[in-house]
Amino acid sequence: MCIFYATNYGIFFDTAKFFSVFFCKYHKKIMDCSKKIINFAYIIGRIIKLINNMKRFTILAAMLLALAGCGSNTNSVDNSEMNKFLTDLSQAYMSDFNGPNPDDIVKIDFAVRRLVIDSPDAFTMEGKDMVIAADKVHAVSDKYFDYPITKDDFTNEVDYKDGKYFIRKGNEQEFLFSQVDKVLGSKADTIMVNANIYACKPGWKGDINSTPDKWQTVDPDNIPRKSKTMRTVLVKKADGLRVLSYIPAAN
Repeated sequence: MCIFYATNYGIFFDTAKFFSVFFCKYHKKIMDCSKKIINFAYIIGRIIKLINNMKRFTILAAMLLALAGCGSNTNSVDNSEMNKFLTDLSQAYMSDFNGPNPDDIVKIDFAVRRLVIDSPDAFTMEGKDMVIAADKVHAVSDKYFDYPITKDDFTNEVDYKDGKYFIRKGNEQEFLFSQVDKVLGSKADTIMVNANIYACKPGWKGDINSTPDKWQTVDPDNIPRKSKTMRTVLVKKADGLRVLSYIPAAN
């Protein structure tokens, strides 16, 4: 028995000694290799991010060149109509997307928020949740997007179960509206614009089609401030506008 333990102890000692010598001898090479792997992974991550950004801006540039190259025939859509539509987008906190067909969760979140603003009485209450039928969410989505919702599902903000959407009732913190800042180009019934989003306190008395100078005189205690500018592509349909792309404008 003593010989058995001594033998195994000797094997363990020799093994430990081997790995100790191996690690000491090759420690620098192992560390250098680890650093190279980490740096390589970082570079690959940066390349993937760059490719994604290039895809996004290549699509946008192609749309812009196509529109800008065809003149500025915007007779079919006036600024007041666009301001109303763009305000609907900003009030319901439209998520960024580089179209023309955003993910279903973008459409779902927007449509539910729009219903909370426009049709609060269409909801029923279950505990602290406001509940709305999925078909009503689809109908609103179809009014603003060129493609329908393909699959009902929950999002980060909205729950879904048995054909109904659930959202927690929130408090109105600010009033948002949008206004066309610059028409970048148009072709037939499609138009690309830069639109400014403005924010102020609820109860604002001004006109979204007016100018910042007039806003200061109409409601001097609640003057809208520019929040950001969105580059937006819209298309005119027989029953109204649809949004094809909605991303932050380049500075």
